[in-house]
Formats: sequence, C-alpha cells, structure tokens
Amino acid sequence: MTTLCIPEQRAFLGFDLLYNRVHAWCGTGVVKAELENWIHSLDAIKRKTTASEWTFYCGHGSEGTRETLSNMKAYLQTFIKVTSPARSREEVIEKMKQSFPGFVEDDFLLVQSVNFHVTENPAGSTRAS
Repeated sequence: MTTLCIPEQRAFLGFDLLYNRVHAWCGTGVVKAELENWIHSLDAIKRKTTASEWTFYCGHGSEGTRETLSNMKAYLQTFIKVTSPARSREEVIEKMKQSFPGFVEDDFLLVQSVNFHVTENPAGSTRAS
C-alpha cells in the first residue's frame, strides 16, 4: 500500500492503510497473509513515529493520532480472529459490529470482506480463508 511520511511536519498519509471508525476493506484480493503483513506494517510505522505528536491522515475516516495505528491493528486482529472459526457470515458481521460500534460502511465494506473470508457451503458448514 502506498503511504507518505513527512517527518518535518509530523504527518503521515495512510491512504488505504488507515481507516478511522470505518470498517476496513478485507475483501477480494486481501487474503489472511496480507492482513498479517498489514499488521506488521502498522507496527513498523508506530515504531518510526515515536517522537512528538504526529497526525495520521486516514484514507477512510478522519485524521487521528498514533492511537489510530493501535485501533487499526486491533480491528485487523479481531477480523482474523472472528473469521477463522466462523460458523456463518451473519455471526461474523454481528461480532464485528459489536466489537466496533459506530463504525460506518458495515453495509458494504464489512459485508464484502466477510463474504470473501467466510464461505458458506450449501449444507450450512463454513470455510474461512
């Protein structure tokens, strides 16, 4: 993912790497290994932006502080955790909504992401990607 860091202004432009109070796109093209790499990228950015106050400009949602990195990481970790043993798409959507109340785009970004990671078989069983 493309990002831009401007240390002199303590500004980080996260584009699609950062979502603030918006469900993240984890759908088509974003497999579990890429979610894990995304988490590692967030950790690396957090380590490099320790001095003074930074502003993080998110590609989705309002700007934030370094806490935005921690929140994004928690979101991705939760997504991986709830999709792995999922019994149904509806169950995952409900768990994500409960874990992240007030987040927007649950009707599109969240639904498409869950549909990609949780495949329901006709017999009712599921498979997580």
